[in-house]
Amino acid sequence: MSMFSESLRAFLRPVVEFLDDPSVSEIMINGPEDVWIERHGKLIRTAARFTEDGLLAAARNMAQFVGRPLSDEHPRLDARLPDGSRIHVLLPPMARCGTVISIRKFHPGGLVIDDLIKYRSITPEAARFLECCVLIKRNMMVAGGTGSGKTTLLNVISHFIPDDERILTIEDSAELQLNQQHLVPLESRPPDRHGKHAVMIRDLLHSSLRLRPDRIVIGEVRGGECFDLLQAMNTGHGGTLSTVHANSALETLSRLESLALLSDIGLPLRALRSQVASAIHVVVCTNRLRDGSRRITSISEVLPLDDKGDYRVQDIFVFTQTTSARTGRVQGYLSPTGVMPTFQAALIADGFEDMAPSFFFPDTYGYPPPRHFIGEPARGMTSIRQIAAQEAAAAQEPVGGGAFADHEASEADADYAPEAESPYPSTFDRDGGYGATNEQTFPVDGYDQQGYQQGYEDASYQQGQHQAEHQARAYEYEQGAFEDDANTSDVRYAEQQLRRPRAQVDQAGASTRRRASRRARGERTELFDDDTRRSEDTNPSVDVDDYDGGHGGY
Repeated sequence: MSMFSESLRAFLRPVVEFLDDPSVSEIMINGPEDVWIERHGKLIRTAARFTEDGLLAAARNMAQFVGRPLSDEHPRLDARLPDGSRIHVLLPPMARCGTVISIRKFHPGGLVIDDLIKYRSITPEAARFLECCVLIKRNMMVAGGTGSGKTTLLNVISHFIPDDERILTIEDSAELQLNQQHLVPLESRPPDRHGKHAVMIRDLLHSSLRLRPDRIVIGEVRGGECFDLLQAMNTGHGGTLSTVHANSALETLSRLESLALLSDIGLPLRALRSQVASAIHVVVCTNRLRDGSRRITSISEVLPLDDKGDYRVQDIFVFTQTTSARTGRVQGYLSPTGVMPTFQAALIADGFEDMAPSFFFPDTYGYPPPRHFIGEPARGMTSIRQIAAQEAAAAQEPVGGGAFADHEASEADADYAPEAESPYPSTFDRDGGYGATNEQTFPVDGYDQQGYQQGYEDASYQQGQHQAEHQARAYEYEQGAFEDDANTSDVRYAEQQLRRPRAQVDQAGASTRRRASRRARGERTELFDDDTRRSEDTNPSVDVDDYDGGHGGY
């Protein structure tokens, strides 16, 4: 099938072969003697040539074809051809190299999710997660740079919308190809040659809210309509989808904030940020890698603002680049990070039983743990699996009785170092408490739904009671209130210091044994801290600052 009318094809004769080539996605004419194409994500310079007059005639023929002006007074043209291809034209002197034409070809039928999986742009588990997010009406933004595949991904995700819902699409140039039955496509209109009668995206968004939409899909947010979109998302229009130019999840939120400010609203910055954070639930970032391939680089959940009013996100899936083969192809994989979304309980409640905690573990699919965690830098991240292990260890801590009762040092205890066990990320705070992202409860390895946070708080309280009792006993021992063997007591004391790694426990135990041996021979021993040298005589005593260089084990 011909791409354009015969007259237009005659004007574009030097590049007709590329117009008919399905492997070519874009044709870039940078003047009469510099023609490039994009094929399979790679830019290729061609031998095609125009004359300056012939290229200018082709540009004016395009303008006539779409009924738009193109002259010295109107040197720019941005339009869509009847077959769906997008064109952009710039005339001299704005374009110093001569007439510039860009043709982004339209591919009928479009891609589906299976195509993206085949091209390794996304993994089956990430695709399933996005599908579930669409079905439970999470508001989603697709972010990325120019040519990163934002619109393609938005089109694919939109196919997850059920057929029985009323969908309104709003675009500058119609590119989305949805096949649902109840579809109302809307397209903006630029001003005429007199600068009047323009219909902007914002106007169409206002109209769409009065057309009883179940879903609103906006091709791209790029102006003051952003604030109206945020208002719609926050007032019951769930499942809204759109794209924006940004390179990461945090940049996406900042970009939306900047666009909303273009509408001259009078909201304080903190209130506006709260609107952004509550409106957007999921951000999907795409990127065009150096080999030309387009990959989803992260799928992130947006969290409420922190105490300082800053944005917070946590990554659910992250792309990890492994190597770049000799062929120039980038190798890598998109894997879960081990962090569950806060709406995981809602997924289970809506019948998506495959969204169990194990769905978000990298090792469930044979992936190694992520090398790094791209997300909220101010928080210490560990996996939900490690949280369960820490709680299990805390539950097994002996409570009650004296600090020195029934606490024989063991290699199993000394070997246990919770912080070193798992490199997986999660939403576990540095200070050992649950963060805002762990308000829900979930089953892990046989644990029940209730009492995760309470169980951890109970264990922390018991451990604090245990430490306080030990310090009191140590003070009594130092005052000579009772007799005990210095060697055994010191080793037991070292064991109680929050289950330190084995190397530290062994070092502390050896040090105290050497001091005890010198005491037994009547020799004087000395201890060092950061500021002072302290002396002990042969009467054994214990000081809570004698370990870890005088800073205390607690």
